[in-house]
Amino acid sequence: MHEIDTEKNIQKVIFSLALLAVTYNAFLALINSIFTQVSNGLVVFTEVTILGGCLICFFYQNKLLEKDKYVFFLFLSIIFSFILTLISTQIVFLDGIRNFLIICVFFLIGCRFSVDALRKLFLISSIIVASILIIEITMLDVYVKLFEPARYYQNTRNIDTFEFDTIGVFGNALGFDGRFTYGIFDGPRTSSIFLEQVGLANFCSVLGIYLLVFMPILEKKIKMFYICLIVLICVSNETRIGGTLAASFFIISYFRAKIPYFSNITVPILTIFSGFFIASFYSEAVGDGLLGRVNLGFGHFMDIEFLGYFGRGILKLNQLWDSGYGYLFSSSTIVGAIAFISFILFIIKQTTRAGVLCALGLSMYIFINLMVGGNAIYSIKTATLLWVLVGFIYNSEIKKIGT
Repeated sequence: MHEIDTEKNIQKVIFSLALLAVTYNAFLALINSIFTQVSNGLVVFTEVTILGGCLICFFYQNKLLEKDKYVFFLFLSIIFSFILTLISTQIVFLDGIRNFLIICVFFLIGCRFSVDALRKLFLISSIIVASILIIEITMLDVYVKLFEPARYYQNTRNIDTFEFDTIGVFGNALGFDGRFTYGIFDGPRTSSIFLEQVGLANFCSVLGIYLLVFMPILEKKIKMFYICLIVLICVSNETRIGGTLAASFFIISYFRAKIPYFSNITVPILTIFSGFFIASFYSEAVGDGLLGRVNLGFGHFMDIEFLGYFGRGILKLNQLWDSGYGYLFSSSTIVGAIAFISFILFIIKQTTRAGVLCALGLSMYIFINLMVGGNAIYSIKTATLLWVLVGFIYNSEIKKIGT
């Protein structure tokens, strides 16, 4: 009985840590706004504590099993890449390890999650996001007073407040003349608990994958809540990728029974081919439009020198924040990048319909984002939910294969 109670308590701690990983920036922003100024050190300490706490709980309750070998190999690849980078540049580059560690930790957590815990994690996270989002839309001054996003990012990320930011939101959320808009909201792009617009957009996409996978078994009222939240995020955040993915997932859901196994493999092929095509034939495209963003990202990717794939790419990393594939290969070396891409494509066995849809949604989310962005997909705020979901689906299929 004592062992059962201990196991339940550990599961509760792991669940709380996963929820905290999604929401901790908002809590720190509240502290920064109401009590005392916080620093980047506290942000790093909080993230390390969450990851460390998850690992301690995991290894206290479990041990690595045969089914965990793929995530172990993924982490070994980034350790090898870290050593390769250190040899090439004499620079201790920890960001690459941090990015892959988030993936590995929450994938392992997801493998041990029950379906009830998974549903609860997504539901509570969504309720929190929706509640703060409504406050942000209807009472922007209250939202800014509570979180002071601009000052929070200035204190914790050394991001200077824009001169024309008289509102107090995160600078990039203000947009600019000529930027894409749905024309429904005229205020700053929404951010909710993520405090910056990209985090909320990525949350919308991850929630879309969850909804795609579990659509047939969700209660009608919960399903409608998720759909309404996704729509509200898309139109208020004015996310192009989030809106495209949400619409794509909606269409795919109507053909869920006919989606071919391993159709996800076509996604990186199509995105990389499209990116190189645009960079080659539309090389003069600039600006924040689709062609301009893709041309910028793949232009940087094509400019990486041979040694840049073997560790020296981090010397030019500051130029690659808007180059997803360029950032991936430069920060992880060719070894880590290939391991990461292979992990995404093949980790889910796709023996069930849920596995096929999750694998396709995962590939679309990662590889389409990599066309225009560098490191946002590694943010613990949204990566937590994504990799807990992927780990859960992977483990569900392994159980069925074993029976």
